[in-house]
Amino acid sequence: MAKFIVLLLSFFFFSFGMDPVKVMYLTYPLKERDFKKAVDDVKKGMEEKGIKVIRVLTISDAIRARGSADFPNYYVIFGCEMPEMKSILLKAPALSNV
Repeated sequence: MAKFIVLLLSFFFFSFGMDPVKVMYLTYPLKERDFKKAVDDVKKGMEEKGIKVIRVLTISDAIRARGSADFPNYYVIFGCEMPEMKSILLKAPALSNV
């Protein structure tokens, strides 16, 4: 009985092992100083992986316009319509509103 409970608890904890939110992000290390070119490279890389780029937000420009001149470059690239999208949304339906 104890083995069954340990097995059941292990299954419960491991079922949440894959973080569906982590799948939604790509990390791109910058190898050059031209930030806009790097953003274009990320967009191109996403499209090569089959992820359609919907929109690019330049967060840093908006924050600098409000008076924070030393804010670093910060962009948000929205991508969607990837082959794994349906399985991700089935595991975490709340992500459909992100």
